[in-house]
Amino acid sequence: MALDVSRALRLGDVSLFTSSLPDPVVVVVRIEAVRGLVSLDAAAVLAGASADAEREVRVAVAAGLGTIGDPLVRAAALTAAADLGTGGDLARLAESGLADPAWQVRRGALRTRRTDSDADVRAYTRMALGG
Repeated sequence: MALDVSRALRLGDVSLFTSSLPDPVVVVVRIEAVRGLVSLDAAAVLAGASADAEREVRVAVAAGLGTIGDPLVRAAALTAAADLGTGGDLARLAESGLADPAWQVRRGALRTRRTDSDADVRAYTRMALGG
C-alpha cells in the first residue's frame, strides 16, 4: 500500500522501488515496486525483475515495459508478448501499439497478431512482416 501511494503521489524514487523488488514473501509488494519503476521509466532496473519466480510479477514487468517512453523498449516488450502469446493488458498495449509513430513499436505490436483467431488476420500479418 505504501509503495502504491508513493507511486501515485510521485514521492518514490528508483532506490525506494528497487529496494522492494526482492521482497521474499509478498508478491503484491514486488508488483507495486515494478509499477513504481515503470512510472519512473526505469527500464534498466526492471530487467532484473523479469526473472522473478512469480508469473504475476513477470507479467507486470512486461506490461510495464510496453508503456515506457523509449520506443525500442516498447517494441521489445511487445515482441516478447507476441512470442508468449499473452493476452489481457499486453493485448491492449499491442492494439494501441499498431498506431505508434515508431516503426519498431508497430512491428512488435503487429507480431502479436500472428496468433489471432481469424485466419485472414494471421495471413495478412505474415505478409506485413515479410514472411
